[in-house]
Amino acid sequence: YNPDGSPDRTFDRDGKVTTDFGRGDDHAFAVALQGDGRIVAAGTATTRTGQDFALARYNPNGSLDATFGTKGKVTTDFGQGGMNDQVRGIALQADGKIVAAGSTFPGGDTALARYNASGSLDGTFGAGGKVVTDLGNDDAASSVTLQGDGRIVAVGTAGSPSGAAFVLSRFLGDDALRAASAQPGPGGETLTVAQVTPLLAEAVARWQAAGVDTSRLGDIRVQIADLGDLILGLSTGNTIWLDDAAAGWGWFVDPTPWDDSEFTTPGDQGEQNRMDLLTAIEHELGHLLGFDHEQDGVMAEALSPGTRPGVAEEAEALTPNPAAEPRGRLRGRKRGFRRAGRAGSRAPLDIHPLAGRPSEPSRRTQL
Repeated sequence: YNPDGSPDRTFDRDGKVTTDFGRGDDHAFAVALQGDGRIVAAGTATTRTGQDFALARYNPNGSLDATFGTKGKVTTDFGQGGMNDQVRGIALQADGKIVAAGSTFPGGDTALARYNASGSLDGTFGAGGKVVTDLGNDDAASSVTLQGDGRIVAVGTAGSPSGAAFVLSRFLGDDALRAASAQPGPGGETLTVAQVTPLLAEAVARWQAAGVDTSRLGDIRVQIADLGDLILGLSTGNTIWLDDAAAGWGWFVDPTPWDDSEFTTPGDQGEQNRMDLLTAIEHELGHLLGFDHEQDGVMAEALSPGTRPGVAEEAEALTPNPAAEPRGRLRGRKRGFRRAGRAGSRAPLDIHPLAGRPSEPSRRTQL
């Protein structure tokens, strides 16, 4: 609609659009607007397996976005032997991924799915992109939102002896590195992949020197974009996302990353009032290696300008516990660690820069 309530005739010529998923009744229950003007609608659609999660993405003019799913549409069956899966809430991540929350029946369980920007299920989330959680009798999520640290919060209802009960649940997502405070003045220049490459190699070397097996880091993709608000970096799959302007502070791009003298020599060598790019890369590599946020050190969830904690300050050469929680699991305990044995051989770096901004940046506020 236009601001005065009249139909917006630039949207499918009459201000209205309908989408048929092909087999029966289809319903939309949630909608989100991407930063680029594209629209994501979600709900349920009739398929050969019953009622499934359904999402459709539209261009600003109301036409289906052919780059999303199959001709703009996606359906997901949760395979619970049920006939009714439906989305009730959606949230957009800064990296373009879409989190959908709702329920699956029979059994009445809370269901979440996370999709890549292309509409494919995100295999790094839960089991093949899907999570089913029993929170009571006939429980269901009715809304979902994202915390600034990447965790996913869903709210809904569940049956209880006294009737329907309010349910709040939180799931592990993609932990974000954030600036400890907002920048009071203008930031620095926009970051480039060429500046990242030598520091990425040094960051891998430092994790290896700390006794961590880095052999899984052979294929790293780098994406530079405006991540919004105080977010400095994100990581998912084999991709590291870095904010183009360090949340307004500007990056300190160390010309001699193997040497920490800028942080031990009195005075300003260019590092003061700047976010250390090497530390941010080390932090995101830590997530790719399976580490969760810690109270301090390189895996702390916030970074202050002009500081470099360093991998060596992490607790004595630790590696992720193989039993650590995967993303998409309910948050309840901290990831465990065990002491490392000998470090694995260093894998050759295969860096794939992904230029430009995210295909659909989120408009949500990140803390």
